[in-house]
Amino acid sequence: MAEQIVNEFTVNRPIDEAWPIICDLERIAPCMPGAQLDEIEGDIHRGRVKVKLGAVAPEFKGEAHFVERDDEAHTAKLVGKGRDTKGRGNASADISAAAEALSPTSTKCTVVADIH
Repeated sequence: MAEQIVNEFTVNRPIDEAWPIICDLERIAPCMPGAQLDEIEGDIHRGRVKVKLGAVAPEFKGEAHFVERDDEAHTAKLVGKGRDTKGRGNASADISAAAEALSPTSTKCTVVADIH
C-alpha cells in the first residue's frame, strides 16, 4: 500500500541559487521534521527518519540516493529505503522534486513522495 505526500514551498531566491541548495541533502535533511543524516558515502546518504503514524511512531534507518538529476530542467528523482530500528518492518520512497522560477527572485519547489 502506497501513500503519496505532496509538498510545495516557495523560496525568495533565484532558481539558480535555490536549486543547488534544494539538492544538497546534507543541508536539507535538518529541515525535515524527524530526519537525521548520519553519513555520506559517495552518492549514498545514510540516516534515519522518525514518522508519526497515528499512535505509532516508527523510526527507520536507511539510505537514499539520486537516480536522476537534471540541473538544467531543475528536476530530480531520489530513491530511499529503510528498516524500522525495532525490526517491525521496512519502507521505501520514490521522491521527485521540481523547481520553477516564479520571478527573477522567487522559486517554487514541488516535492512528491510515494511512500511504500
